[in-house]
Amino acid sequence: MIQSVDQTLFRLLARGLTTLGGTLAQKPTQIRFQAPDRAWRQHVSQLSGRKALSVYLVDIRENRKLRSNEVLRGYDPHTGVVDEHPAPARADCHYLITAWSNADEALFDPANGVFGASGEEHRILHEVASLLNDNQPLVPEKVFGGTYPTNFDADLQEETLPTVVLPVEGFPKYAEFWGTMGTVHPWKPAVYYVVTVPLRVAKRAAGPAVTTLFGDWRQDRTKPGDLVLDIGGTVLSGTTEVAGAWVRLETPVGELLQTATSDGQGRFRFTRLQSKAYVLRAGANGVGDDSRLLDVPSLTGEYDLHLT
Repeated sequence: MIQSVDQTLFRLLARGLTTLGGTLAQKPTQIRFQAPDRAWRQHVSQLSGRKALSVYLVDIRENRKLRSNEVLRGYDPHTGVVDEHPAPARADCHYLITAWSNADEALFDPANGVFGASGEEHRILHEVASLLNDNQPLVPEKVFGGTYPTNFDADLQEETLPTVVLPVEGFPKYAEFWGTMGTVHPWKPAVYYVVTVPLRVAKRAAGPAVTTLFGDWRQDRTKPGDLVLDIGGTVLSGTTEVAGAWVRLETPVGELLQTATSDGQGRFRFTRLQSKAYVLRAGANGVGDDSRLLDVPSLTGEYDLHLT
């Protein structure tokens, strides 16, 4: 998952930065997620004057403020079973982003708009911080426009990732960090950036979905009551849930009784029904429609509709 966060950051920076220079095809050589050590400095020296950005993941820590004891459940239409899992823990990924230039410091002449390496790096860092700030929180779907690179983590595609740009406390071990980057310790300013990602959790089957609720309606509890039922199902296209489909409950002769719209997981519900035969119909533009005659309560407890 962290690799997919790296891919998202690369895409955002490669397409959004103007001060870095170079073409889009050259960006993989200019933006890298490696430590700014001796090997990195040697790489930068071979870029023929092009500037570079080191986006280095320097630390990972649990975000305990987002810890939750909630249990999440979801219906799996492939198996007809409700899965459940604990709310995932969240991890803060700490990045130090440094800018690198080979410009000649001896040419520094701010009165005439000429800057050496330090001046160019400062300009890049400001644009990096501004770009990351404008894209808070980090939303992969927004960055990629819904078209993801190969092997992009499916669990991350619909996530909204909390971020912090330039936290006021700074990186607590900055001196130690540069002290491990080789025999030469070029202390450089960095954009400190934190992205929060969910950790993966294992799901387990909780049991079949409840599709029929039985109720007993009576004014006098000493006398037999009238059976009323709520039913629920899922609108599907193949094995995919269809959100926003219209659903109708009718009598066998076509009299409309109730209507519903499937939710984001394709589910619908009808309430306070009598025990008898009904017709269920559903449809969605560009997908198809379906109808079925069934008895309520269903012997199988299944009320799904399959659009074709």
